[in-house]
Amino acid sequence: MRKSTNINKKTDIPVNDLGDKICGNKTQSSELVDLIKSCHIFCFQETKKELQFPEYKCINQNRKGSRSGGVCIGIHRSLEKHIKQLETGDPDIAAISLSRA
Repeated sequence: MRKSTNINKKTDIPVNDLGDKICGNKTQSSELVDLIKSCHIFCFQETKKELQFPEYKCINQNRKGSRSGGVCIGIHRSLEKHIKQLETGDPDIAAISLSRA
């Protein structure tokens, strides 16, 4: 079995997909949680499920009837009033716009 792992050069956190059974659920990793807390906006792909993090509004977009794919954009609640979710018409693309007002 081929194991594909990407390394985040800033933090050296191995990531396959967030719910990967081989490396464990990454959303429970203290290193990943600390990294998320240092961001105002974050994005994940290949989530395979809805993600939720305290203090963040998570925009989840998952494929219907599929066990693969899934994207999540997390926005810190302090920015929530400045964010608008954009309709893309594509289940593999999530988009937001950020305004100053």
